[in-house]
Amino acid sequence: MSTPLPAQEPPASLPKIPSKTLHVLLIEDDPGDQRLFAYMLPKEGAIGLELSIAATLEKGLEAAGLKIPDVIVLDFYLPDSQGLESLNILGEKFPDIPVIVVTGLNDDEAGLKAIQRGAQDYLIKGRFDSVQILRILLFAVERKKLLLMREQFVHMVSHEVRNPLAVLKECIQQVLDGIAGPISEDARSLLNLAQHSIGRLVRTSSDLLDLAKMEAGKNAITESDFDLNAMAREMVDFFEMTARTKGIRIETAIPGSPSRVLADRDQIARVWTNLLTNALKFTQTGCIVIRIRHQEKHFECSVEDTGPGLPQEALDRVFNKFEQFGNLASPKGEGSGLGLSIAKTIVEAHGGRIHARNLPGGGACFTFTLPKMASPSPSPDVSG
Repeated sequence: MSTPLPAQEPPASLPKIPSKTLHVLLIEDDPGDQRLFAYMLPKEGAIGLELSIAATLEKGLEAAGLKIPDVIVLDFYLPDSQGLESLNILGEKFPDIPVIVVTGLNDDEAGLKAIQRGAQDYLIKGRFDSVQILRILLFAVERKKLLLMREQFVHMVSHEVRNPLAVLKECIQQVLDGIAGPISEDARSLLNLAQHSIGRLVRTSSDLLDLAKMEAGKNAITESDFDLNAMAREMVDFFEMTARTKGIRIETAIPGSPSRVLADRDQIARVWTNLLTNALKFTQTGCIVIRIRHQEKHFECSVEDTGPGLPQEALDRVFNKFEQFGNLASPKGEGSGLGLSIAKTIVEAHGGRIHARNLPGGGACFTFTLPKMASPSPSPDVSG
């Protein structure tokens, strides 16, 4: 339904806005908050505001299906859905519509988590006015447009790069296989080098596309209950052969009791994989340690190595895209330069944090946190 807006003179400080009608869908079950939001929307000005209201997520989905809104304002606590679940459902049904969440008093943490999951901004009940609402609505619409444009551009570039590379790679492979006739050893060496470079370009374009989707909030998180300890052991099994060929040991220091989390198993495995790949790349001797610690509200997971460590200037920027710092550059020039950025994006989308530091005795340590499902008593670490 459409709610008539009460007469209200817009404050003098309202931002300049384009001449159009902005259709806002408010999904909010509290009648008082519905009236307050409608009252605070300015009626007069360079832009018209059309407000529709739905009291449940189900009704909101129906309303958005009948008339696509320019922006959705979503209460985080609805009768039929709550929190990030509501945001995920909206993102799946209407991925191109910007969403602003409304959280409880002083609940900035919930708002920030919503932004990490794809919301464009958040409002806190009792702490916003007409100017703030209008600015946030317009910002959300424009920011979503820019994100969609960037995603489309990255997707186009990745698609246009990967398809020709796949054809080129297959052609080179056929020449290497002798289908086109005998080739000299010098030619074989050059073709193998070309194959290697093509593989790197394919990995870079895939990582770039994945990261663009994550930053646009289109990285669907499928949560499941699993044990981080078991995953750490799987990582050791997977990387053990590679480490052995370099003369490096991989060890674990994990709790004796399970470290259960509710997260996307594949994505967390990707975080471990990116960190371990990075450690193996720069560690020439010694060992790599996978460590998990119980903290009060979260698990602390880390990968420690005995490599050259991080240059001081890299500590604050190592998770930036395409960063290379002196002795952080790969000895073989491999990698997309996006692995650590992807790891950071995944961890933050799960409500965790990630950082890097140098170890006192030499080497680097990358640590990320994940919220606990429960708070079991800490168990002593056991090395394996």
